[in-house]
Amino acid sequence: MFRMVLVIDQSLLKYEDNRRKFEEAKRLLELIRYYYGIPYEVWYVDEVKTERIYEEMLKPKSRLIRENSEILCSMGIKVYVETVARKFKSRSGYIYLHYSLLVLYNDEVIWAGWSDEVLEFLKALVGKGVTLLDSLKISIRKGASVPSTLTESNLLSNLASLLEKDGYEVFINVRHNMNAGEEPTYLFTPDADIIAIRENEVLGFEVKGYRRVRDRLEPAPPHEDIGEAIMYLANPLYFNYMNTNYSGGVFDKVYLCYPKREDVEGIRSIVEKCTPIGLLVLEDSVKRNNWRAGMILEAKRNPLLNEEKKRIMIKEKYVLLRYAYAGTYKGLLQRYLTQWYQS
Repeated sequence: MFRMVLVIDQSLLKYEDNRRKFEEAKRLLELIRYYYGIPYEVWYVDEVKTERIYEEMLKPKSRLIRENSEILCSMGIKVYVETVARKFKSRSGYIYLHYSLLVLYNDEVIWAGWSDEVLEFLKALVGKGVTLLDSLKISIRKGASVPSTLTESNLLSNLASLLEKDGYEVFINVRHNMNAGEEPTYLFTPDADIIAIRENEVLGFEVKGYRRVRDRLEPAPPHEDIGEAIMYLANPLYFNYMNTNYSGGVFDKVYLCYPKREDVEGIRSIVEKCTPIGLLVLEDSVKRNNWRAGMILEAKRNPLLNEEKKRIMIKEKYVLLRYAYAGTYKGLLQRYLTQWYQS
């Protein structure tokens, strides 16, 4: 049902920067196809084909594309919330589709992005999987909207503020820097929603907000939540420093976080008996202005912790700031401005 289309003007591939971005996009699309079974195509276009795509596929879906951009922004994915005309067409009438990505559902475009949005979206899709696509609207119709208090971006912001108040350095939506040439070289799978560091302690938080699925408001599936939180125990899965690969995880403890108390009722016994994961209800944390006030289940020490790997991560934590969506030092203003813009 879902399909990706990478649109490229082949004449621009003679430039090294364009060629590098194109190859990176194809690499991510291959990963998405391999892990999630989502097919993709590459369309090589000229000016005539570009105009047809714009007029026949994008322009009629302008409102849907904008609304799905808002959803992606609320998930912490940096895309432009604009109409199709403002995003893809200049004032002089030139159409910018020479390096763009179309997301199709049953052959209808539901989202489109260009330039930096392409890699931003694909990296998020690698980390979040099909659940990201399930969060998007497939048509314009009146349905349940996600209250701001239940969105993942709002939950991340609230939890980050409480952790910072408790003396932690906080890094939000940490992904990977594998192609950046900086050490340590790492890959978080899934993305680390929040990494909190205080002295010699490193905590990981997987945060789950509500989402719109078709025309219903739903929490994320419990089996998916638990699986992603368990993956944190060995995260980052790839970690290389000074030509040495390190196994194991960097988190002392890992927490799975939900908006409301009823969200954890069905999974508490499973998590408690089968995993070392902790459970946190952010509604209670926010009310009492203390992140630990929402503790439903305290996390146990990570059995896969690699102390040397953790030591390196703490020592080189400045690298996290460059590849996180936001962090203690550079991200507070960005985070609040983003929330203000979305509201």
